[in-house]
Amino acid sequence: MRQQLDQVGTLDLIRHGVEVLGLPKALKLAEFKPAFGLNPQVLARYNANRLRVVRQVRYAFQE
Repeated sequence: MRQQLDQVGTLDLIRHGVEVLGLPKALKLAEFKPAFGLNPQVLARYNANRLRVVRQVRYAFQE
């Protein structure tokens, strides 16, 4: 994740997600309000969105 952050920046990671080993697609960090409310699933994901702010998160990778 640190390499991704250095390469593309914080805003890009928030918008497009983080590549995590073992996940089939990028882990989404944000769900933006849909432009149209035609898809109820997308609207439900947006309404379930909660903001969490933390000072520091520890991450340890074990092989």
